[in-house]
Amino acid sequence: MKNRLKTLLSLLLSMVVLSLIVIQPVFAIDQSLIETTNIGSELSSISDVVNIDCQKVADTFFNRYYGYFYGNEKKEDLEKIYDTYFTNDILKQYLSLTMYSSKEDFKANNGVSDFSVQALLLEYDVKDSLIWCKYLVAVEFKYQNCEKCSGITRTAQIVFDKSSDNIKIIDCYINDIININIRGDIENIGFTNIWENSSTSKYYLDEAKVSKMKYLNEISSMNSYSNSSKVTIESRGITDLQRQNMATYAINNCDVQYPQSGNSNYASYVDFYLLGGFDCTNFASHCLLAGGAIPVDTGGNGISSTGWYFRNSNNRSSSWSGVDYFYNFLINNSGNGPKGEHRAFTYNCPQNYLTCKVGDFIQINYENDTVYNHTTIVTSIANVSNYSLCPRITSRSGYNSGYSANNNVLITDTGYINSNYSRRVIHITSIS
Repeated sequence: MKNRLKTLLSLLLSMVVLSLIVIQPVFAIDQSLIETTNIGSELSSISDVVNIDCQKVADTFFNRYYGYFYGNEKKEDLEKIYDTYFTNDILKQYLSLTMYSSKEDFKANNGVSDFSVQALLLEYDVKDSLIWCKYLVAVEFKYQNCEKCSGITRTAQIVFDKSSDNIKIIDCYINDIININIRGDIENIGFTNIWENSSTSKYYLDEAKVSKMKYLNEISSMNSYSNSSKVTIESRGITDLQRQNMATYAINNCDVQYPQSGNSNYASYVDFYLLGGFDCTNFASHCLLAGGAIPVDTGGNGISSTGWYFRNSNNRSSSWSGVDYFYNFLINNSGNGPKGEHRAFTYNCPQNYLTCKVGDFIQINYENDTVYNHTTIVTSIANVSNYSLCPRITSRSGYNSGYSANNNVLITDTGYINSNYSRRVIHITSIS
C-alpha cells in the first residue's frame, strides 16, 4: 500500500494515543509491519529509515548527479556514487549514458555558480527489505556572469534495499524526456528489479546507446555550422515572420472577451471555458493557425483521438484543446500539419543555453505527475541582464475563468517558476 509521509505521521500520533488504552494491530499497513505488538515503534523505525538513511543517500546522489550536469562535480566523483550505492552494473551504465552532460557534449561551457539541490520526499512504500521513494528534486543555479537564478524541477523515483547494513539502490527513474522515451512514462516503478532481467536490461541499455549516439550526432551537426546557419536549420519549416504572427495574434487576443480566430477559413473561436474546461490549449491552436498552420482533419466523429482540427465544439480532435494531446500530436506528427520537438525548459541563461524561441510553447505541470495542466506561448525574449535571456509568455484560461491572462510577461513574474511545478518546451520545427 502506498503511504504518504503526512498520513504516516498522523497514523503514528493516533497510535501513541491508542496505545494508552490497548495495543492492537488496527491499521491496514504492509503486513511486514504488523509482526510486533509495538506497532508505533515499528512505524517510527521505518520512518527513520526513510527520513534519515534513504534521504541521506538520495541527497548525496542528486547533488552529484545534477552537480555533474550543471555544476562543477567531476565525473569520477559521480562514478564513486554509482559504485557506492548502486548494485547493478547495467543500471550504472544506463545512468551514465542517459546523463547528457554539457561538459562532454558541448565545446563551450559557461559554468554555473550558487548551485543547490533539494530533494523533497513526496511519498513512499515498503515491501520486505525494499523501500520505494518518490522525490521532487529542485535544482537552482546561476549561469556564469548571469545575475538571476535559473533552475529545473524533476520528479524522481528510487528503490532502496535495506537488507544489509549499507542501504543500496536497485533502481532509479528520473522523469525526464530521456527516460520517458526509453522506459515509458511511469507513475510508480514498483519493487521488481528489472535490471536483473537480462532481456529487459539489455533492451534499455541498447536504447540508451542509440539515443546517446543520436544526440551526439545532432550536437556535432550543429557545431559544424555558423550561428547564422544554425538559425536557418533550426527554423526549417517555419519562418521568423510566421513566429512573429503567432506572437502578435496571442498578444492581441489573450485577454479579450471574444478573440478573433487564428484563421477563420479553418476554425471559428469558441471559448472553451464556456464548455466547462479551460481555454489555454484551444488558444494555442489558434496561435498556430495565425502562423499559417493547416489543420489535419482525420475524418473522425465526435471528439477524435487522432489529427488536429476543430469543426465545432462537438466535432474536433482531442489535440485541439487538450494539453497533453496537443503535445503528443506536435511531437509525434510526421505527416502534414504543424510539428514540434520536446526540449527541456531553460530561463535566465545565456543565448546558447536558451531552448525556446518566439512561437514555441511552454507547458506547465502543477502536480509534478504525468499530466500537464497549462499551455503558454513564447511571445518575446527579454534581456534581463547583460548576459541573461528569459522568455516572455502569453496565455489564456478563458475570459470569465477567474484567472487573469498573461500578456507578454516574463515567465519569472508569473507563478509558473515554482519549485513544485514542472515545465517543458514544445519547439515548433514546421508549421505545415
